[in-house]
Amino acid sequence: MEKRVEQLLRRVGVYAPMKSTTIYETYLRTLRRDVFEARNREIEFYRRTLAAAGNHGAIFDVGANLGDKAEVFRRVPAKVFCFEPDRTNIKFLRQRFRKRDDVFVVGKALNDSAGMLKFNIFQDGDALNTASTKWVDVLTREEDTRFGMAKKVATTYEVEAVTLDYVLEQYGPALYVKIDVEGLEVNVLRGLTKRVPFISFEANLPEFRAESLECVSRLASISPDVKFNYDIDNQMEMPEWMNAEAFSAWLSNVDKPYMEVWAKNL
Repeated sequence: MEKRVEQLLRRVGVYAPMKSTTIYETYLRTLRRDVFEARNREIEFYRRTLAAAGNHGAIFDVGANLGDKAEVFRRVPAKVFCFEPDRTNIKFLRQRFRKRDDVFVVGKALNDSAGMLKFNIFQDGDALNTASTKWVDVLTREEDTRFGMAKKVATTYEVEAVTLDYVLEQYGPALYVKIDVEGLEVNVLRGLTKRVPFISFEANLPEFRAESLECVSRLASISPDVKFNYDIDNQMEMPEWMNAEAFSAWLSNVDKPYMEVWAKNL
C-alpha cells in the first residue's frame, strides 16, 4: 500500500518536495518510528565522527542519488553540495531541496579529468546506474550476482564531469567528502590533490578490491599521516584507526562484500 502511494505521489510530482516538509516529518515520527529513529542514529553517527575536525566546512555528497544522505548531512548541521549526473535524480533532488538554503544540487559527475562521460542507465533513477564500464560488466553477467539478477543497460547518455580539486575550489572548503559512485570511486580520487579532513568511499569486494586499494594509496600519497577505518551500518568497526600500510594489508585479505572505507586526515 505504502509503495503504491509513493508511486502515485511521484507521478503527480509532489513526492520529492513533500520529503522536506513538516508533514513528512510528522508522518515519520508517528507512523514510521523505525525509519525516524534510524535516521536519528545516522545523524548522530556523522556528528560524532566529524566532530574531530570541529564540524567546520561543507559536506560533498558525491553520488547523491535521491538525497537521503544529504537530508542527514544537512542536520549535522552542514552546508551540503550534491553531485549527481543521473537526470532523473537531478530533477528529484532539485524538487526535494528547492526550499532549503543549505543544500545545493550540482548536476555533474566527478572523474579524474574534466570532460564528458558515458552514463549507463539500467532504469531511470536506479542507484546502480553508473559511468564505470567495469561496474556494468559486473551487473550484466549472465549468472546471478549478490546485486540481484543480471541487469541490462537500457540506455546511455553523455554527462559532464569535473574533478574533485575543481569542486573544492568552487564550493569548498570541505569538512567531509562522501563518494558512492558505483565503481568509479578511484577515478574520483585520482582527481584530488588536496587534503580533506574526512573522506569515505564505497568498497565492493572482491570485484573492486584493486580499485579500493588504489584509493587508499592515493589518499596516502596526498598525506602520509592519513588514518583509515571502515563502517558498516553507521558503526566504525575498528577500535583504532590504521595507517595506510596496515589498512591496505587488512583490506587485501578481508572477506567482506561491502563497506564504507573512511580516511581521516586531521
